[in-house]
Amino acid sequence: APSPVPRLPEGLATPALQALLVAMSGCDIRVGKLTALIREAERQSVERDAEAEGLELELRDARLEGQALDREIAHTRELLGDQEEVYWRLQESQQRLNDETDLEALRQRKVLVDMEVDALISARSEMSTSCSLRDQPLGFIQQGKSMLDKAQEALGSVSEAQLVSIVPGTAAS
Repeated sequence: APSPVPRLPEGLATPALQALLVAMSGCDIRVGKLTALIREAERQSVERDAEAEGLELELRDARLEGQALDREIAHTRELLGDQEEVYWRLQESQQRLNDETDLEALRQRKVLVDMEVDALISARSEMSTSCSLRDQPLGFIQQGKSMLDKAQEALGSVSEAQLVSIVPGTAAS
């Protein structure tokens, strides 16, 4: 509602002066309204500036967090690559170890087979010799004992379990 126009004392009240006072009063009202609008606009501007500053801080924090995550991802990828390299080296070492173990088992089998063959050849030779000494009973007994000693010596370092696992066709009694 418009504010009331002030009244002039009776002697000063002229219609022109009265119109001037009404016009000034209307201008004062408009100035007051404009001042209130300016203050409201300034308040909203301050609020928006504060919001913008808060958003800028959040954006900066998000960027810093993103950079930290990028560094962490790069570090994790580097560690993963290192671990993958270690894994493949271990796989190669495992394969070499398996190959060497298999080769050593074959060598041991060959040694045992060679020992058996040597013992059999020696026993056959001694048996042939003992057959020719058949006419001499004491020589035959000594020859048989010698043959047994050599066979036991040849097989003495090999356990029965090793012999069964390495030489096919032998069975534990």
